[in-house]
Amino acid sequence: MSRRIFFIIFWLWFGPRVVLEMGVPGFRPLPPSSPPIGSLANGTGPPNTMDKLLRGRRIAPVFQEDRLCENLSVRTNIRIAARDRLLPGQVEALLERLALTGSLHQPVRDLSGGMKRRVAIARALLSGGDVHIFDEPFKGLDEDTRRIVMDVTREYTQGK
Repeated sequence: MSRRIFFIIFWLWFGPRVVLEMGVPGFRPLPPSSPPIGSLANGTGPPNTMDKLLRGRRIAPVFQEDRLCENLSVRTNIRIAARDRLLPGQVEALLERLALTGSLHQPVRDLSGGMKRRVAIARALLSGGDVHIFDEPFKGLDEDTRRIVMDVTREYTQGK
């Protein structure tokens, strides 16, 4: 199977289930009788195309909510997800690319919404995931920042 990066942007409201029911290129759509998406992830649903795609892979999510530890620093939030996979300077280099240079040691609670979003994306990109699933990754980002984040995401997910 060829490896491709897809950015699916919907201007109307569509949940992940609707997207999967419509079909992901190269995979058959989920039938209407399929169990909820969550049951596929926790193993209680019957296997299907998406289950087969994700089985045995490390998933790096960016949730609709940032789900950061508000009292911890930006660096610590990223290191928690990345565990021991980071090389020296790797966090700093990515934060610089995402225009977050001065926030490395700042508690997340002191950041703006757009800055928190970029930290959540950086955490996913450095977590060592095989599959990246982003839910509304660009919310709260202006057009210029969105383009930067898309370029960085494309670069960091190349070959995955």
